[in-house]
Amino acid sequence: MNSKIGMCCVAFLAGMTPCLLNAQNWSEGSSPVITSGQSITVDVAESNIVRFVDNGTLTVVPGGSVTLTGSAALLVDNHTMIGSGAGQSGTLSMTGGTITKQGAGMVAVGYGGGTGT
Repeated sequence: MNSKIGMCCVAFLAGMTPCLLNAQNWSEGSSPVITSGQSITVDVAESNIVRFVDNGTLTVVPGGSVTLTGSAALLVDNHTMIGSGAGQSGTLSMTGGTITKQGAGMVAVGYGGGTGT
C-alpha cells in the first residue's frame, strides 16, 4: 500500500475528512479496491492490473492510464466493477487519460445490488 493511501486510511478511521489520493504505484498484477469515502486520481501510467473495484470515486486525468489485463484464473475475478455490492456506489470520471481493457472479464456499472456512474 502506498504511504498516501495508508495515511488517508488512518485519518479516515480516526473520523477525519476523507483524503484525495493519487493511485500511483498500484502493484503489477493487483486488483485494487477503492472503498466508500476514498477518492483516487490516476495522473500517471499505472502498472498493469487485473481489474479494479470502485466503491468510492476514481478519476483518470490527462497523463493517467490504467491497463486491465483480466488475467486471473477464475472469470469472476477479472470483472472490473463500478459500484459493487448491495448498498455500495462508485463513480468513475474520465477527464483525460485512458483505461484499456484486455483479456477476460467485463466492466460493470452497478453490480450485485450496487450503483455506479
